[in-house]
Amino acid sequence: MKIHLIRKETIESFVIQNAQSRNAFNGWLTKLKYADWKMPTDMQVTFPGTDL
Repeated sequence: MKIHLIRKETIESFVIQNAQSRNAFNGWLTKLKYADWKMPTDMQVTFPGTDL
């Protein structure tokens, strides 16, 4: 299951204004890029706070 991030620019703009969030955002993007989820519920393994 591939994830398509619709408004990456919005998040990047936030990161520019809030530099302390850069590492967390980059880690999040990396997890999305390499995720190999088969079902939406698999996202909860990677991100336990996911609200499906």
